Amino acid sequence: MQERRKFLARTTHGTWLAKFVGLGAEGERKVGRARALHAAGFTPEVAGFRHGFLVERWIEAATPLDRTRLDPLRLAERVGDYLGFRATSFACGPGRGASLHALWEMARHNAAEALGDAAARAVDGWRAALPAFAAGMQPVETDNRVHPWEWLVLRDGTILKTDAVDHHAAHDLVGCQDIAWDVAGAAIEFGLEGAAGRHLSAVVARRTGRAPDPDLVAWLEIAYAAFQLGAATMAGHSADAEEQARLQAEAERYRRHLAARLRVASPDASPS
Repeated sequence: MQERRKFLARTTHGTWLAKFVGLGAEGERKVGRARALHAAGFTPEVAGFRHGFLVERWIEAATPLDRTRLDPLRLAERVGDYLGFRATSFACGPGRGASLHALWEMARHNAAEALGDAAARAVDGWRAALPAFAAGMQPVETDNRVHPWEWLVLRDGTILKTDAVDHHAAHDLVGCQDIAWDVAGAAIEFGLEGAAGRHLSAVVARRTGRAPDPDLVAWLEIAYAAFQLGAATMAGHSADAEEQARLQAEAERYRRHLAARLRVASPDASPS
């Protein structure tokens, strides 16, 4: 229910995915972004733009990414390369994303709702660091949707990113952020910790010439988990029974991530 309208168009010349991205100049900007990502080898082929729909080739032989079947270092290499390309290609003007203070307020509220007062106090401990973090941030048009189901694996093993053009402009809190937001998201979504997490940041640094601040990434992992927890919980309230069960499982996964990063106990009850 939170996705943009999409259609599969089956023709004598193959099957195509048509996704609504917007009319006029806004849609054209997204098409340009999609073409740049494809030219760099990160996304499917772009066929064109028609009546507000971005048309891409549908890859019948591709399979959803299963991180349990991929070497974590190889996955970190590919994801880091993709994030580094975004960081150097899609600069974002001021005022198009949430401030760190707004993210802190969101994280504190969601942590308190899901995990109690101890979690809120743990979030409080990060507040003093926010001005220094903000001084070093370089906002870009972040992906903001690095979940495993947003990636495909081709027969030859190539990993492609899908749905990569506009989640930084979604009607939610986050908006444009430093690429460290996507680094934090990838660490959580793919379990890239230890050597794999360090390699992810190293690849981004190699692409951009600027290593993500590890303390900023640690804070954004908290904010990311809190945001996704809230999003999954709210979506579950208005979903049908089958989708509700999936979203509750997602909310519980993010709640565990949040508790682990705040170093607080995770209650047995699901967040409401």
